[in-house]
Amino acid sequence: MGDVAFGGVENLYGDGENPHQLIALYLGTGAGTWVGSIGFVGVGNGMAFGSDGILYATPGNIVDDCLVTLETATGAGTCVPGSTGNVSFFINAMDYSFSNGKMFGVWNADPGTGDRKSTRLNSSHT
Repeated sequence: MGDVAFGGVENLYGDGENPHQLIALYLGTGAGTWVGSIGFVGVGNGMAFGSDGILYATPGNIVDDCLVTLETATGAGTCVPGSTGNVSFFINAMDYSFSNGKMFGVWNADPGTGDRKSTRLNSSHT
């Protein structure tokens, strides 16, 4: 599982890496239920809910380089318009800051330099 995100008090979601499915996780038991196919390879490297209640995820490969919204009822993923080419597939964790209204992503190491990095995802996308 690439990342998990809380959507409210009892709703925890994650991604199943093979196949790429959205999973609803139950806190009381730790059990998971497949919600549905995400439709992107590797999406879920970073996942977070925005203030709009929408679940966002980052790509896990260089092909799908957009911020993705995930439908929590079906698992279906959609590229956020205008985000293509602006979201690094290296992001492996993200979160939304309710105090300043911004979404942030972090990755462990840039493959070219080995540097750890963080970035603010474009607020017009969240």
